[in-house]
Amino acid sequence: MQHDPSLYTVETIAAKVGRSASFIYQRLKMAELIPSVQKAFYEGKLMAGHAIEIARLQSADQDRALRECFPGHNTTNAILKEKDPRPISVRDLRDWVQREVHLSLANAPFDVNDAGLVPTAGPCSACPKRSGANPLLFADSIPRKDVCTDRECFSRKVSVLVQIRVKQAEDAGEKPVRVSDSYPFYGHKAQAGVTYRSDYHEAKAADDCPTTTAAIMVEGKQAGRKLFVCTNAKCQTHAPHSVGLTPQEKAERKKQAETLRIQQEYRRRLLEDVLKRVPEQLARHELGLVALRYFEQLGHDNQHRIFKFFRWELPKTNGSYAGYVDYPKLASAKLEAMTAGAIGKFLILCALASDLYCPTYVGGAALAKDSHLARQAAHYKVNGERILRELKEMNARKSTSPQNRKLQTSVKSKASDKKR
Repeated sequence: MQHDPSLYTVETIAAKVGRSASFIYQRLKMAELIPSVQKAFYEGKLMAGHAIEIARLQSADQDRALRECFPGHNTTNAILKEKDPRPISVRDLRDWVQREVHLSLANAPFDVNDAGLVPTAGPCSACPKRSGANPLLFADSIPRKDVCTDRECFSRKVSVLVQIRVKQAEDAGEKPVRVSDSYPFYGHKAQAGVTYRSDYHEAKAADDCPTTTAAIMVEGKQAGRKLFVCTNAKCQTHAPHSVGLTPQEKAERKKQAETLRIQQEYRRRLLEDVLKRVPEQLARHELGLVALRYFEQLGHDNQHRIFKFFRWELPKTNGSYAGYVDYPKLASAKLEAMTAGAIGKFLILCALASDLYCPTYVGGAALAKDSHLARQAAHYKVNGERILRELKEMNARKSTSPQNRKLQTSVKSKASDKKR
């Protein structure tokens, strides 16, 4: 494309390789990944789906997205040093991007067609970072055409709009307060000089009370809006007044508290008496209870692996619930038919089911020597090296069978025909 852009376009390359234009453009966009994301991708920590989602972002947001992919890793260096970090799913990453990075231009407080608001950025309606301006990149992820993908530019326009509104109020002889309609929360860094929703009350007019003053909203959908507020916490007009509870309400709350105390003590004593009657050596009933409750806590993925391990058939589902499987309900019926010894082995499988997971990227990952499955294999003196050797030999025999050699020859001949 760099050599002859008039001849080699996304469309002509897509036709040559038998892929969609969107596929080609997304792969080209991956060349714009920041170095840390490229390194994570080449080392197999990220799949192509993750890389494409991150490549759609501006450079400033790509590092944030990489850290979001690996919960529990606070820095990029920690991710790159980890040998086998587990990323979130591509769908979860896309949900985060849509929630934390993408912004709807339909809700923008400024005029998206105003080219003079920030002259260097130009109007949003003609911006190449708008989803509608780049359908090849966003066709499969953003159906709407009015989504801004550059949060920094969007924030800059909001800031300029607020400055204009403040200047207009000051020119009219007012001293506007900068306010936000959000509430400060734990870990949130408050903006200097901004009054938050918990520290003011919105007034109906400029003369609502002696301490009412003009204000300008600095963020959110209403950024730039002029309003009147009262910041006096003891204002007789706007400050909330508590009238307390009525005698009937106090009596009702006391009754509810007594009922709660009785229920809590009842449940504690009930469990205490149950435990006294549990035999020292667990029988089939107790094992079945523990096994089912343990299975319910495993999570959907490990439940699926257990059913697949046992080769248990699953019922076919139709309609809006197609694909949903109530594994605990099915497992309950299976446990009913098991002996105490079989339930014991079922519990061991539940404890080791997570080690059945194998990464899907090229090469996979060898079973760690300190994994629970490897340690139990050593405890029971299972010869893992022999099993692995037998599997490799079996695979080698299959690849050299006459039928496979004939298939490989056919594939090679077809490939050479395509080249000619």
